[in-house]
Amino acid sequence: MDREEHPSADAQAAAPASVAAVQLGDSSALTLAVDAARFAGSLAPRAGTASLTTEYYTLFRFLVKTYLPAFWQRLGRDWTFDSYPYQTFTFRIMQTPKAELIGIGPAVFRRIAAGQLRNVVTELEGALKRLLPTPIGFQEAMLEGAQILHPKFGLAGGNAAGPDPGDGYDASEWDELPTPRGVLQCKLNIEPWVAMKHLVDNVIDDVSVPKAGGGMTKWSTDCFEYVVLLRIYAFWRSMTRAEFNKRFARFQLGFFAKTNLVWKPTIVATKPGEAPFRWGEETSKQGSTELKFDQKKIPVGKTWRQLLADAPIGTQVIWSNKDATAQCSKDANLSFCAYMNENTTKVGDGKYAAHPFGVVDEHTIVTEMAKAVVGDPIPRGYIQRNIFISAMRQPGD
Repeated sequence: MDREEHPSADAQAAAPASVAAVQLGDSSALTLAVDAARFAGSLAPRAGTASLTTEYYTLFRFLVKTYLPAFWQRLGRDWTFDSYPYQTFTFRIMQTPKAELIGIGPAVFRRIAAGQLRNVVTELEGALKRLLPTPIGFQEAMLEGAQILHPKFGLAGGNAAGPDPGDGYDASEWDELPTPRGVLQCKLNIEPWVAMKHLVDNVIDDVSVPKAGGGMTKWSTDCFEYVVLLRIYAFWRSMTRAEFNKRFARFQLGFFAKTNLVWKPTIVATKPGEAPFRWGEETSKQGSTELKFDQKKIPVGKTWRQLLADAPIGTQVIWSNKDATAQCSKDANLSFCAYMNENTTKVGDGKYAAHPFGVVDEHTIVTEMAKAVVGDPIPRGYIQRNIFISAMRQPGD
């Protein structure tokens, strides 16, 4: 929305306050952080019960001009913002019929009055970066995504084909394909880059989205889907809009999705203590009564420690628990079956994005996997006997 253009009646009806584009002045009533704290403190008691439109704009201008000068240079040229005085958030990316904008909520006054100015500015910077994303390096984007993307834990496509209570995706922009199960595809009338941006905004802001079959839900992924989502996010942040749309022209998500992601051959192990190897080509030989198949194990010549150290950012690493696997093969409804395997992405030296644990080290991963099965304290030797790296694959592009 151009800053001198007023929104449509639909946009005004959707907003809790009158939506007006902001004409930025050259001066501000605030000049120092202490002024901001006093200003916010004087308004905090009324925040959430009064419109305070001018006051929201005054504080917003001060924060951007004082602490985020690079964004100040773009104010009024590329985007706008508005107050949402009867909501509960601090900042949120709002999707209006005309365009996206920064929404400012009453929590901004209360938090600054409570001494949280630094944290408020950090959140504002994140919101501005999301509103106006500019390409960054792939590795930087990978770590950024791991730090800010925290969807709910669960399969995005739910527990069955078609609409079901477990669905965790935006049905206004995505369809769940009939087969294979759990594959989501961006609707043909939605630009892939825009669909990804909306997904990112809704996950970060913890926003409910339309659910297939009616009602609302929130985006969710399991640990494997998160590996895919994080790598796509890195492409989204490091590519131009046109490049992303070209690569992900048929934009899919899900375990069986065709994602256009390229991986090198997988390195595996089948049990704790086994040296890493790759599977060779499958061969067949006619026996006396039947055709017999064989597949050779090809050692990679390195330990898992060496492989982890040498692996580039973006490498997928899977830890498995053989005890959990054995139990869940008999009863798939056990509470810990989601933690038989933990799919992760290397985002730094000794650091892995492991949904839902966050950005953690290997010790945290294996400890949480063990605790899911046997509780805390973990029996001595349980991790060494049962939990191991079962697979690794490096990005191929």
